[in-house]
Amino acid sequence: MICERFAPVGSEKSWTTGLSDVFGCQHQPHSSAPLPGKRPGGRLYRVPDWSDHIVVIVLVTALASFVQGYAGFGIGIVCMATLSYATGGLAELATLIVLLAFVVMLIFLVFSRSRTPVKWKQVGLLLPGMLVGIPLGYWFISVFGNMPIASLCLGVVLAAFGVQGLLFRRIHRPLPNIAALPAGGFAGLLSGAFSTGGPPLVLYLYAQRPDPREMKSSVTAALLALSAFRIVTAAAAGGITTGLLRVVLLCLPGVIAMLFAGHWLSTRTRAQSFRKVIYGLIGVSGVIIAGRSVTTML
Repeated sequence: MICERFAPVGSEKSWTTGLSDVFGCQHQPHSSAPLPGKRPGGRLYRVPDWSDHIVVIVLVTALASFVQGYAGFGIGIVCMATLSYATGGLAELATLIVLLAFVVMLIFLVFSRSRTPVKWKQVGLLLPGMLVGIPLGYWFISVFGNMPIASLCLGVVLAAFGVQGLLFRRIHRPLPNIAALPAGGFAGLLSGAFSTGGPPLVLYLYAQRPDPREMKSSVTAALLALSAFRIVTAAAAGGITTGLLRVVLLCLPGVIAMLFAGHWLSTRTRAQSFRKVIYGLIGVSGVIIAGRSVTTML
């Protein structure tokens, strides 16, 4: 397997460090020629050498997991809002995040289903839209993941999520079942592209009950299904490699420990103000990413 740090065409910088051995990577000069098994013009089978940033990746994923445990969201949004600055290859970054998110959601579901049962009918209504949206989102990020247009879209998504969290309250009346189709489709599109498909699912499911706490397990189950579909799509396209799985294994101890730490703290303090701060930071990050992308495109 060859891992390659993305660089502009013509760049011959070496990014190899001692940590490259962790990923089983060999440094190769940048070339426009397709790698074996890679479609010309695509990024589907390229894996960036993240050895320069492994400490940052481990710390950020642990912090994002703490936010997830404390505030009830964040593993995907926080990682994309921060790691997109430091790492190359949005497609590979999104796949790394969704692998970690799957573990987090599985843990959440196991520990929460005894208190709030999953509303499987509501979750099932979301699945057809997810199945359509995820491949479309994954195609987009695989083709455009290293172009400014992808970063611009990510910035807009993050900014919109921040504004929604800060300014809008949840919908207080049940939505019709047909609304599950666009909600699932939009969630699948965002998950396939950026591993940030949670907001549409949360908006739809939390509207179905007067007390949103009754839907927490259902939201977790829907996010677990979303992550599973995204992982299957990436695996079928050759987007999950041994090097990527090694990074996941390095991140998992911190992610799991901080998830429980965040949940423990949430039972002893009020998380509402903390959520507002996180929404604000995500929104600002989205604006910066979008602005930087527009500047690059001009």
